[in-house]
Amino acid sequence: MEISPIKLMDSNKYNKIHADINSSKNILERKYDKEIKMFTSCKKVKEILESIIADTK
Repeated sequence: MEISPIKLMDSNKYNKIHADINSSKNILERKYDKEIKMFTSCKKVKEILESIIADTK
């Protein structure tokens, strides 16, 4: 089955919208996180989030 360029373009648009919604939900969830401050480096944020994920497994 061949995907037409129009369907592919529409698909990309919806994937971007979906990614934007997920990003905004993640930002809202982190609003009340005591460890992550406004100027926390992205490396430190990644470490914090990875430790949270490891603790939930």
